[in-house]
Amino acid sequence: MLSAGGIGTSENCVHTSKRLCLLAMLASLLVAIAGCGADGAVKAPAAFDVFVDSPAVLAPVALSAEPAWGSEQVPVKHVSDVQFRGETAIVTGSAESNSSTAFVTAVDAVTGSVTWSIKTLEDLPGGDGAVLWDSSAYVAGTADNWVVLVNYYSSDCTSGLCPPGTVDSTDEQGVAALSPVDGSVLWKVAGVPSVAEDSEQADELQDVSALLLTASDGVALMVVAPTDAVYGSKFDKPDKIEIIALNPLDGSTLWTTTGVWPRQIVGDVVLASVPPGALADGPGTLAALDTTSGKQLWTLADTYPQAGLVVASPGALVVRQVEKGKLTNFLIRMSDGSKIADISHTSTTCAADSAAEVIACSIDGDPGKMRLMTYRSGDAAIKVSKRSVPDEMITAVHNGYVFYGAYGADPSYGAADYAGNIVSTGLPGRAVAVTDKYAVFDTTKKANTDPGSFAVYGIVA
Repeated sequence: MLSAGGIGTSENCVHTSKRLCLLAMLASLLVAIAGCGADGAVKAPAAFDVFVDSPAVLAPVALSAEPAWGSEQVPVKHVSDVQFRGETAIVTGSAESNSSTAFVTAVDAVTGSVTWSIKTLEDLPGGDGAVLWDSSAYVAGTADNWVVLVNYYSSDCTSGLCPPGTVDSTDEQGVAALSPVDGSVLWKVAGVPSVAEDSEQADELQDVSALLLTASDGVALMVVAPTDAVYGSKFDKPDKIEIIALNPLDGSTLWTTTGVWPRQIVGDVVLASVPPGALADGPGTLAALDTTSGKQLWTLADTYPQAGLVVASPGALVVRQVEKGKLTNFLIRMSDGSKIADISHTSTTCAADSAAEVIACSIDGDPGKMRLMTYRSGDAAIKVSKRSVPDEMITAVHNGYVFYGAYGADPSYGAADYAGNIVSTGLPGRAVAVTDKYAVFDTTKKANTDPGSFAVYGIVA
């Protein structure tokens, strides 16, 4: 999936980072002052290798004159994600802001016609009474054999509150694979199985939940853990947290492990939080696991004991460490967990182009603006744009374009190249997903307000 918010970037952080990072800005200013030579020329900050000052070579983002389709055609208005596979788009999101009613919808990406749509707590076709639990969905598999992975819930209690003794078995939770053709269940695996209500196992499972955390084409990772760890912020029993790796195409178990909390799968690596902080805002650090075996490849426990994932591409990742109130960011090599560079004055506004193995982040620029920091896997240099662009949230990176813009009183939606040349302005909204053929924009006027809207445009070659 291509997303900016879902790989470690929060909207609140974007709007507050300018003030939260004042100390980092001061440090950046001191570096800039120190970097001026006797001839007055500005040199790249010490944490980076080169400034990029090349002229614009990218053409403006070429969108179709009108949206191909969008929120007017599908039940989703507040879009969370759009995943494309061939000429099918899997759209997730809600109809209203702050609503628990959400949808997983398959759409013909060319025409916008809905192939199928399932609402939360609605029966999954062929699921033997299982219902869609939430709108989390992952596309996984091969180009000609793929599925849509979702969370399901099944209960004998169909009338709200069921007093003890009125049902024979406990509730079931797990992961189901849906057909992209008609949304029917191809397989489902119970992380928390249904057992006899009066059994000893029922007592053991009473406070346990299962949830799909992340998936890739080759593996889906389901957690089975105490409910207050899955849905709350309590993580004091790492040995009670089990990760089950499933084959997305048939649901078979590939491997299991305990005591980790997967965040993202990047290529053949699982990036996971490890004790004592499996939850996003808790203490703890990161580790890398092999997707084929679950074995640990490396950990940041010794170097960065309180590190959280910001963004990742196949060759590198950005981690954020908060220690004694100090925010620091580092660029880490994916292969072995070693540090590539200290980027402590970088904000948490980042996005990645996984196909191109490029990470782009914003750093302090001219007053009221930002510069772009980019790193391509394998390059010897981290690069910083000499030009500044509007101080907005970086939302997507694709084929050399860095899309920016966030909700606000007067948002500026545009795209720049890695050198900071602004190549497009006045884009329809916040870029949600960009491929070679389509660009999805959230066109809602203000965050968390109704009516929500999004639009899908074709990319004109």
